[in-house]
Amino acid sequence: MQRVEVSPDRLGSQFFKAYQYDELGQTLEIEFADGRRCVHSRVPADLYRDFHESREPGRFWAAAIRDASKDGQPSYPMRMVS
Repeated sequence: MQRVEVSPDRLGSQFFKAYQYDELGQTLEIEFADGRRCVHSRVPADLYRDFHESREPGRFWAAAIRDASKDGQPSYPMRMVS
């Protein structure tokens, strides 16, 4: 798993400090600018690549990962970690 620091010139980067993806476990860990961290499970590699390549990672994350749901259940469950 490789940690990716978010460049200040990317839109939405004020929201994120860094992120990392575990392809085998299909988990995406995000570190927010304020130091909080969350982990999303069941994130497929192609969705991670789209997030990673997005010009606006904050908007992409909110729409395609955080708020994604099917039948009222989160598609990519999130838990906060310390």
